[in-house]
Amino acid sequence: DWANGKPTIFIIGTGGTGGFTAMNLSRVGYNLHIWDFDKFDQTNLAGQLARITSNNKPKVEEVKSICQSLSKDVSITTYNQAYDEMSMTNSIVISCADSMKVRKMAFEKWVSKLDSFKDQPCLFIDTRMLAMQYQVFTVTNDPKRIEAYRTYLFDDNDIPDVDCNSKATTFCGMLVGARVTSILANHLTNYIQKDEDMAVVPFLFGEELTQFNITRYEVKL
Repeated sequence: DWANGKPTIFIIGTGGTGGFTAMNLSRVGYNLHIWDFDKFDQTNLAGQLARITSNNKPKVEEVKSICQSLSKDVSITTYNQAYDEMSMTNSIVISCADSMKVRKMAFEKWVSKLDSFKDQPCLFIDTRMLAMQYQVFTVTNDPKRIEAYRTYLFDDNDIPDVDCNSKATTFCGMLVGARVTSILANHLTNYIQKDEDMAVVPFLFGEELTQFNITRYEVKL
């Protein structure tokens, strides 16, 4: 019953991790609002939630259509535009953006509204992927988590430029979508049961996948 009430969730970016996250959450029954200004092209069809007919179509509309084809009663509001300073925020935000600038802006906007969300489950999730590895950061309204997460917000210029084919893989994106869904389920369980320690909500969870090994790591605060 952890989807009780069908809370609204914002997803920023529907590319490598955002599309698969939206697919998982829509099947649970959440009300989704998804942002992306981009269209699919041949360079990212293979690694993202897309069909062979998705080329040159808006990502948000294609992701919504795919989710609707997989589940009934899907509630998805699309914004075929960039998430920016004028965009609204929400008590639960999942950043799947590929820009640190957007991550920082979305996070600080969420933090600035925490007082108005005091009677709601508050969560900011940040997903990051590079082909064979991924990280999922989970920030609650705990000041320790907020400050710890800020130390992971680098400048875009400090990140090597990598083409889309090297950043996104379908299997890794699906792992991220599943991990986000399970973390959100745990957080909502704790909120409903009024027990922060009932289910584990790690600050950072990641996996590095290689041909011969899988390395998992988890950071709790």
